[in-house]
This record gives sequence, structure tokens and C-alpha cells, in this order.
Amino acid sequence: MADNVKVVIAERDGQNLKFKEELDFKPENMSFSDPGFAADNTKAAIIEAKNAGGSGTGSEEEASFFGQGSVGNRWVSLGASSKTSDKVPYIVIHDRDLTGFSWSNDDSIVDVDIEVYKNGIDPGDKIATFNIVNKKTVAKTDITPISLLHGDRISIFIKRNGSGANSATDPIIHLSVELKTKTSSEVTT
Repeated sequence: MADNVKVVIAERDGQNLKFKEELDFKPENMSFSDPGFAADNTKAAIIEAKNAGGSGTGSEEEASFFGQGSVGNRWVSLGASSKTSDKVPYIVIHDRDLTGFSWSNDDSIVDVDIEVYKNGIDPGDKIATFNIVNKKTVAKTDITPISLLHGDRISIFIKRNGSGANSATDPIIHLSVELKTKTSSEVTT
């Protein structure tokens, strides 16, 4: 029979952790749901989780870009940065695929292109263009996946098309990037 399990619960108080409570569990009173893994030891479990796409970061994440005010023919910023994404880009941590995006802005009469650049801001570095015409919001998940590798730098440019439409107003762009499926030969321990 296994020993009791002690769990200490604490909360962050500024830079310090403050003790909140200690719980004592008895193994015979605990039940676990089956996560679907078959590993018998820690190393095998880690390899199995990595092969299933686990990385500690989740299998999907979003890179969020923002523009303030009227945005046409301008780079947008990554997250809350005051620097535009041509200067401070999104950095890909794990090999991923760009699988979709969402768009919102405060003006429904727009004709803009969302230009996605990888590893530079020259015309040859553009990897995707998404056209938005007369939409306040758009969500697309049916794009052909675009490969992104560890260390790639992603920047977003909003290009205004024509003279009859407005520039985007306060746009928000979320890129959906999914972890690539790993094979056992790609896993290191």
C-alpha cells in the first residue's frame, strides 16, 4: 500500500508564496480517470505524452496582434507591445502549423489584406494573405496549413486595398497555430 499524499496549497502574494492549507490524501480514497496512456514508468510516460502531441504548452495556441486607431498600410503590434510586429515579432517556440485566423475591427466597410510574414519583412518573406472585405469579424479554420518551425519570426502587415473602402479601425488578429504531430523518432528524452 502506498503512503499518504500531502498537497500544499499556497497563493502568490506579490513576489512571495503564502501558505494557505495542507491536504492529506489516502491512496485508497483516491480515484483516477484513465488518460488513455499505457506507460508503466515515468520515462515511458513522458515519451508517450510527447508522441501524443504534448509539450507542456498545449497542442494549440494563438498569436494575437493589435492595431490602434485607423490601420491601413501599417504593421500591427504583437500582444500589448508598443512596438510593431516588424520590430517585435511573434517567435514560434515549437514546430507548428498555421491553421486558421480570426479578425475583428470597429468598421464594417473595409477592404484590407492581412499579410503574414515569416523571418523577415521583405516581399519574398510573405507566407499568406487573407483578404477582408466589408466584415467587422471573420474566423477561418479551413486554410491550407502553413508550416512554422521553432525560431521562426512572424509579423503582420495590414494593407488597405483601393480608395473606396476605409482602413481597419482598432483591428485584432489572432493566428491559430497547432502543434505538429510528432513521431517517435523526433522525441528526445
